[in-house]
Amino acid sequence: LPIYLEALYKMSEGEEASKHAKRIGAAYKKVGEEESAKEWYALAGGGASGQFAFGLEHMEREEWAKAAESFESYLQGQPKSVGALKNLGICYDRLGRKADAAEVFARGLEVDPERRDISTSLALVYSDLERWSDVATVAGPAVETWPANEPGKGAMYYLMGKVYEKRDGDYESAIRMFEQARSDPAWGSFAVREIDRQQQLITIRDARKG
Repeated sequence: LPIYLEALYKMSEGEEASKHAKRIGAAYKKVGEEESAKEWYALAGGGASGQFAFGLEHMEREEWAKAAESFESYLQGQPKSVGALKNLGICYDRLGRKADAAEVFARGLEVDPERRDISTSLALVYSDLERWSDVATVAGPAVETWPANEPGKGAMYYLMGKVYEKRDGDYESAIRMFEQARSDPAWGSFAVREIDRQQQLITIRDARKG
């Protein structure tokens, strides 16, 4: 089928040629010849959208390196695509490229500061990097201003608890933050363990003072 379509492409011009190129790209994609598909999507003027689609497919298969490559290519033509920046950040995170993930998530927030999902991802990556002051710049405003039913708020309370512990040595404030995260479905169990740990740290601290 691709060979037949390639013949039609050669005999066509303008918009008709673009349509044939897209069909050829789709045909190659269907049989798994991704490099050929990318070339034909590019000829169709749909190279960017093709790269985004490839990136999503690679993410679904957890092929993080290939997905990252696709989103990097897409962002060359669409540098302010928040969706691509978020996905690229996820790929870098899964690949262990934490600093690169942080940089990409931060770019996404520059484009759209209201993307709370990206704020959460950025704060979590900063936490992995133990950049506690950077965590605070993201999580601090979140715990103050986000609505109580915001899905990522539990994570932000938890992360602010870690800031108070790791950066400030303020275990009492850390406990207050972890208490706020206790009811969160994803972070509650972690918060409960942290509350117990912070109480132990307080006991050790006070014993040393005595």
